[in-house]
Amino acid sequence: MFLLIGISKVFGQGFDWDYSARLPYQIPSNFIGLNFDYGIISNTGSFGFLEDFIECCEYKAGKGSSFGVSGVGEHWQNGGIALIGGTGFLHNTSEFSTIIEVPRSDGKIDYTSQYKYYLDESRSYVNLLFGVKSRVGLSHFAYGILGNLKILIHSQATHKEQILSPVSEKFIDGSQTRVIQNGILSEYNKLIFTPELFVNYDYSLYLNYYASIKVTADVPLMSVIQNQKWFEWKFGLSVSFYKAIK
Repeated sequence: MFLLIGISKVFGQGFDWDYSARLPYQIPSNFIGLNFDYGIISNTGSFGFLEDFIECCEYKAGKGSSFGVSGVGEHWQNGGIALIGGTGFLHNTSEFSTIIEVPRSDGKIDYTSQYKYYLDESRSYVNLLFGVKSRVGLSHFAYGILGNLKILIHSQATHKEQILSPVSEKFIDGSQTRVIQNGILSEYNKLIFTPELFVNYDYSLYLNYYASIKVTADVPLMSVIQNQKWFEWKFGLSVSFYKAIK
């Protein structure tokens, strides 16, 4: 009985790393590393902006992208469950457009003018992440959930207006496109919490080193801006590289 207990292996996340030709030995359970992620963003909601404090138009949908880099760690409670934590930098960009029609008249002929409005914006966050993942059986696939607490550190936005019709209509400078100098959005939320669902695969690189490839989906619980609806749905891919620590 003592012999059987003494020669039993203890696996971390399931990699059969051979530290010694003799038993017993123990696989590390703590790992640190770097995570790189890229995502596409689908924006939904309904929010407007002001030009010189005058309501101008309303955006309802947009697209964007996200890039992030984080320092991360995993602690394997056993061979199937790992706790995850980390902190890093996240940068999001989004673009919106909408068309409005305005009835006009020159006193003789009634007509409609069309204007297209554009919003290009970006935000940078410090991201605090924490969560858990669980292996699927004895495979190296896993699924889990992360909580992302994003702290806004920088933002900027550019507003543009374009005259679509009639072609004879121009701005004062003779062009049909202008940058709106006094465009005002609602205030960004300084703190945003976002849950992230994911599936991943862990791949052994070498003794004490492994990579984790993850497919993610962020579900928005909070609006990007205050008092209006702007939700970011993010679908991404991330790669992490881990090293065992004692």
